[in-house]
Amino acid sequence: MKGRLRQHGRVSARLIALVCFLAAADSNAIAKDSSGMTLALWGAAEFSDLGQVESDVARIANEEKEDFLYYFGGSAASSSAGSGAGFGVGLEISRAMSPAMGFGARVGYCGPGDITGEASGHGDFNESLNETWKIATSLVPVLGGLWFEGGDPEGIHFRGALFVGAVFGSATLDQSGAIDLPLIGYKESYSSSAPASGSAFAADFSGRLSHSLTPKTAIFIELGYLIATIKQMRMDKDVDVDADGDFDYQRGDVFERSGSTDALEFDFGGLRIRGGLVFSFGKSETVTSN
Repeated sequence: MKGRLRQHGRVSARLIALVCFLAAADSNAIAKDSSGMTLALWGAAEFSDLGQVESDVARIANEEKEDFLYYFGGSAASSSAGSGAGFGVGLEISRAMSPAMGFGARVGYCGPGDITGEASGHGDFNESLNETWKIATSLVPVLGGLWFEGGDPEGIHFRGALFVGAVFGSATLDQSGAIDLPLIGYKESYSSSAPASGSAFAADFSGRLSHSLTPKTAIFIELGYLIATIKQMRMDKDVDVDADGDFDYQRGDVFERSGSTDALEFDFGGLRIRGGLVFSFGKSETVTSN
C-alpha cells in the first residue's frame, strides 16, 4: 500500500494483522511462475501458397482435353481446384528468461486441402476419356525461437515471436484414368499413387493476444505468417503408373513440373490463424513491483 497506515484509538491485534495482510497483497504484486515453463496447444486455419502446383495440375488437365479433341473430335472438358485453407495443429514449450522475454520450441502438422484436376471427353466415334489427378500435401514444421511479451499477466497480454528452423513436407500424386477406343478395340485403365518428400528452411513471425482464465491457464488467438518453400521433392518409391513393366517414377527422382525437367516447387508459406490454450507449470511466487 502506498500510504502509511496510522492507528487511531484502540485497534485490536486482529485488525492490525488483517491490514498487514492486505498490504502484503498490494495490487502491484504480480503472481509469477518461478520456473517460467509454459505449454501451448492450438488448432489453426492455414493458408498455403501452392500456386505453382495448382497451375501445373490445371495445365495437365487442359493438355489432356486438347489432345483428345485434336485426335478424336467430339467434345471434351477439363477442370481443376486449388487447395484452399488447410487445418493444422501444434504445440509449443517455452521458458521465460524474464517477465517480458523468453525462448521456446514448437512443432506442428498441417494438411492443406487436396489439389485436384480432371479431364473427360467423348469423341466423334464413341471414343471416351476420363482422367483424374490429385496431389495431397502435408507439412511438419520444427522450429525454435524467441518471444517478447507485454501487458497484464493476470488479464490481457500481447506476445510477439520469431521462430526459425526446418519444415518437412510430403506430396502424394494420385492419378487414375480410362480410355476406350471402340473402332480399334482398344481399352485401357490405370491407377497409381506416387509419394514424394522434401525439406527446407522456415521462419514463422507471429503476434498473439492472450487472456488469463486462471493463474495457470490462458486462452489465446495468434496471427502468424510462415515462410517455407520446398524447392524440390524427391520420390519415395518406384512407381509404374500404367503397369507396363517400366517405372514411370523411380525412388530419388525429382518431382518435376508437367512437360519439363524443372522441379515442381511447393510453397507452403502463408497466413496462419491459430487459437488455443496456454498452461503454466512450476511453483508460484509473488514478485512485487514498485
